[in-house]
Amino acid sequence: MYASKFLVSLALLVLPAQVVAQCQNDEAFRIFDTSPPKAKERSCRNIRLQEARRLLLCKDASVNAACPQTCGTCCSDSTTYIFETNDAENKTCVWLAAQDESTRGEYCITQAMTANQGRTVRDGCPVACGVCQTEVSSVTGSPTISAAPSKAKSAAPSGNPTSAPSGKPSVAPTGKPSISPTDAPSRPPSPQPSPFPTSRPTFVPSQSPSRKPSQVPSDV
Repeated sequence: MYASKFLVSLALLVLPAQVVAQCQNDEAFRIFDTSPPKAKERSCRNIRLQEARRLLLCKDASVNAACPQTCGTCCSDSTTYIFETNDAENKTCVWLAAQDESTRGEYCITQAMTANQGRTVRDGCPVACGVCQTEVSSVTGSPTISAAPSKAKSAAPSGNPTSAPSGKPSVAPTGKPSISPTDAPSRPPSPQPSPFPTSRPTFVPSQSPSRKPSQVPSDV
């Protein structure tokens, strides 16, 4: 039953003129509402009377499908609905829409919970009564975790660093130096002396004399 109501709601977006009479709350639908202040079984019309309750319960897929007017899925006056006036005359939504605010209030507000010819006037003539609701979409299941990382980069870095370093070194050096030195030197010293002497003398004298005399005497 709920699935068929959902299909009707979708059809309204495609062929509204042909299915306008189907945009009706299910009068037989009931849901047990456990929200505060009191757990209670509620109908579509009862859900609509309190906005906070409507915004909460219409997120339920079964409510959204069975109560299209209440949840704002669609809103249109029924072309076949006829209700009885206080003068025992049968009238339509077209007649109601042409009446003054006081008359419309009598049937749309004062008799908001009173069935008239099997349905409340608010349900049969929501446009004429001015009770069309903003749409509340039903909530699907919880989001799932993707099996692979996304290809696009994040807009901003994560707040915390990763728990372990990556298995491979980075392709390029970082733009800033490390905050603290590494535990080991970056590379070992060369096993052999340089083929050419340095351009500047060392600050510490050698521990032993060189094997060959200098080509030029020192200044000291």
